[in-house]
Amino acid sequence: MSELRSVEDLKRVASLLVEKDKRALRLKQRISEKHGLTVPQMEVLAMVRYLREEEKVEYVTQAMVAQRIFVDPVTMSTITKNLERKYLLYKLPNPEDTRAKRLLISERAAEMFVEVDKEVEKLLRETFEGVNLEVLEEQASIILENIKKHDIDFRF
Repeated sequence: MSELRSVEDLKRVASLLVEKDKRALRLKQRISEKHGLTVPQMEVLAMVRYLREEEKVEYVTQAMVAQRIFVDPVTMSTITKNLERKYLLYKLPNPEDTRAKRLLISERAAEMFVEVDKEVEKLLRETFEGVNLEVLEEQASIILENIKKHDIDFRF
């Protein structure tokens, strides 16, 4: 394995990371639009689903989702209202906090995610075709450690 030695090597790799973010955003946009949603709407639905299914959070709230996807409360409120109008999200009373509403994705949204999951799986398989994932994981963990250690943000 070769180490990066020059500033040009570092710039090249950093630009790959930035470009990856741009491509990921375009991919999110394409998938979201295919299902009649904006990227923030898809991110809200995906986070509600993730918190319920993966983290087993019983009462997912708007504030919880907003914090996770870095959206302010007013924007979050607008997004959830629009998702309710599309019958993709329900706001129900929260027995743990009467001021907060709990969020649940609808059956319609769950059906949409079956298709989205297939699209994402296909793209992931195509992306990582021929890649040694063990080496990639090892290298990615080093990069992530460095990003955390130096508090690096590539969004510039």
